[in-house]
Amino acid sequence: SISDTLSVRGSVNTGFHAPTPGQSNLQKVTTTFDNDTGLQVESGTVRPTHPSAIAAGGARLREETSVDYSMGLWWSWNDMELTADLYFITIEGRIYKTQNLPFTPPGTDIASNVQFFTNALDLEVLGFDVVYTTSFDWGVSDISTDVTFAFNHNEVDVVSQSRVNGLQPVSDAEVEDIEDSYPMNRFTVSGQTLLTPQMDLLVRVNYYGEHYDERGRINGVDGGPPTKLLGSTVFVDAELGMDLSDDLRMTLGASNLLDEYIDVIDDPYANRLSVGLPYARRTAANFDGGSWYVRASYRW
Repeated sequence: SISDTLSVRGSVNTGFHAPTPGQSNLQKVTTTFDNDTGLQVESGTVRPTHPSAIAAGGARLREETSVDYSMGLWWSWNDMELTADLYFITIEGRIYKTQNLPFTPPGTDIASNVQFFTNALDLEVLGFDVVYTTSFDWGVSDISTDVTFAFNHNEVDVVSQSRVNGLQPVSDAEVEDIEDSYPMNRFTVSGQTLLTPQMDLLVRVNYYGEHYDERGRINGVDGGPPTKLLGSTVFVDAELGMDLSDDLRMTLGASNLLDEYIDVIDDPYANRLSVGLPYARRTAANFDGGSWYVRASYRW
């Protein structure tokens, strides 16, 4: 603590994440016929210790490990409070499902393909959070408002892969999605206004920064249609709540009040128009448009 209104903080933490039962035991195999020999072959996703996975270079999963470095500050003055934190996280052995990897079943000379979970990636995550809160009176009756601003910047970088039988387990396209298909910048601004002792109004602004769609490749580097850079999106939500009694509360709300939509993806970009979907399938902001709702809650 530097003073009554300012302090700094920092920490170093280690952690681990054990493989889930699904990652260790998932098995979804399809039996088909080889086009050349007519013999039955299996392909699909198997557990990492399955003989097919072992033949393709698989091994028993180990825990993911991480080291987290963070530093930040806290500042307060009258009705204002600000926190800002910078963090850097290293993750080793992040578990991902492989792309199709070739293998030859024991006792045959027929090549096949298989997928399985493996400790594939080493990642670095760099980001910072800023949270600001304040409150003020309107000078009219007892009306007051609490305001909160929360901002996050987050960058993910795949620094290396643990090769399987000399092959890259996660494709370049999937690595690109991990790094670029989620917004690096997000923030929310919310205002909670007490109108009367029984009635309050919440207004919230949600900002989603630009990011790439996960379909296609950036700049079309694989020779196919390029992926589209989706522009930033702003949604506004609102809720009007009223306490009808000590136990009963009614709320009228609007999600995406201004009925905003994310960017449409069409030609010449990689798209899903052939299946009737003009929007990105993987996006932080939804593509459902605006909606209204009424909610009742009762305490007992």
